[in-house]
Amino acid sequence: MAYANKTSRYKIPWWETGETSSGDSNEAAAHLIEWPLEVINRAVADDDCNCTVRDGFAVSAGAGLSINVAAGIGQIEGLVIYSSSSTAKSGLTDNADNYIYLKKTATTETDRSFTVEISASGSGMSDAILIAKVSTSGGSVSAVDNDPPNRAPRIPASTPGIPTLRVVGAAGAEYSDPKAAIEDCNAGDIVLITAGTYNIASTITVPADNITIMGTSRYGCVLNFTAGDATNCLNLNGKDGISVSRLTIQAVSGHTGRLLDDGAGSNDVRLHDLYLSANNAPAIYFNSPGSRVSIDHCRIATASPDMMRFQNVSHLSITRCLLTCSATGASTYALMAQECPDLTVAHNRIEMTGAAPEKTLYFRECDRAELADNTIVVTNPVAAGIYVYLRAGSGDAHYYRAHHNTIVGAGDVGDG
Repeated sequence: MAYANKTSRYKIPWWETGETSSGDSNEAAAHLIEWPLEVINRAVADDDCNCTVRDGFAVSAGAGLSINVAAGIGQIEGLVIYSSSSTAKSGLTDNADNYIYLKKTATTETDRSFTVEISASGSGMSDAILIAKVSTSGGSVSAVDNDPPNRAPRIPASTPGIPTLRVVGAAGAEYSDPKAAIEDCNAGDIVLITAGTYNIASTITVPADNITIMGTSRYGCVLNFTAGDATNCLNLNGKDGISVSRLTIQAVSGHTGRLLDDGAGSNDVRLHDLYLSANNAPAIYFNSPGSRVSIDHCRIATASPDMMRFQNVSHLSITRCLLTCSATGASTYALMAQECPDLTVAHNRIEMTGAAPEKTLYFRECDRAELADNTIVVTNPVAAGIYVYLRAGSGDAHYYRAHHNTIVGAGDVGDG
């Protein structure tokens, strides 16, 4: 597969393409924010174009021989640059054509710095974006052309069929609020949330299919829901093709809503490298017909007796997660799955740390369910407690397969 940027470290991560990683670590590259813009770049330009402007950076006349360059976001040689405020630049040559560039000054992959440069040449530059031609006469700007020849492609902020990268950050980014960025999305858009804690007072509702929501690190990027009631946090709204990765989603004490809810049945959902944390809130709740839901490499910790619930979800996979439930008493379980055919729960560690949990894993009418290579730890089991409950129910359920699981209980192991 060819990429607009020629360096291997900016490959699209393997978990998005299905390709096998080779050379430099694609997983490490995924912690940067270059690759979504490469996707946009390829949608509107050929492989040799490595400088783009997504929106903003329009040039306007200033006082005398000066200009103002608006805020914007772009890419220079694979490096995403962005500015949240206008930049003033003086020193234009009088009675001449002046060409305005964004020039990269960054020296590291995580630096996003650039400068506005003025040149007498309108030819392309390998390390800069030509954004405008400014004419001067008699000591002032006489004309501004924001679309000169040889200028790098300018990608509109919102064009049907072309994905938009929406960057959320504390400073210098397009958005400061993840809710606004996500709810502004069209189908196929990408939301990148940079490091920081973002306080959110109401439900984030996903508005369209095929939206990717990604943070820069699981613990460094925190969506903190401040509503102390039953408000759900992230509502997938029945949309398909949703990916959420490298974020913490947490709620304040007393919050009883769900951290993540499917809304009305979502297909092709990927939850990867998340930390979901709440005191009394259920973490994940899918209760409508859907299929192909994958949850992997997540850490989930709540005190809700209804920690994760799935119903009518086919091809559900929960792998390599750490699940910790500190709820107490009857009807407490880490995972309930009902009428979920082709269910796989594998390579997880599941810890029940509350007093006398009734059930750890509860599977009912899950045809072709596999439970493999998990470690289940119950700190304070009750004599009548059940670690793994496999039930046919009133439906026709066959082929439960449980193997290579380790069950650890302190004291009375109950029914096991």
